[in-house]
Amino acid sequence: MKPSEMKRAMENAPSKDKLDLAMLIGAITRRPQMYTGYTDLRYVAVYLEGFAYAKDETSKEIRGFNQWLAERLNFPRNWAWWDGLLQAYPDSEDALRELSRLFKEFKEPKGTMKPASTEKLSTK
Repeated sequence: MKPSEMKRAMENAPSKDKLDLAMLIGAITRRPQMYTGYTDLRYVAVYLEGFAYAKDETSKEIRGFNQWLAERLNFPRNWAWWDGLLQAYPDSEDALRELSRLFKEFKEPKGTMKPASTEKLSTK
């Protein structure tokens, strides 16, 4: 990354004072290497889990997302959200894009949520 790109990325990064999980997911899925050094969803998941466990509120939020995503993508509830996401979207870049989209869908007020797609995981 060029110095000018790094400066621009840092200027656009969310402030630590007002960072929440939704903002972090939006930022990290756009530029995962800036946060983790990798473009693999598993590294992003470790980063997000660490962030979530720093505060009780975000820990509950990511657990709620895990349960919601298991139902949404039809994977076992005892799986981690990133495992289910990678099962549905094996390409990590696709999975990162979908993580951002699906978390936004999860956060939408329940009355305004769009109908869930009929997309289901195949069971092997």
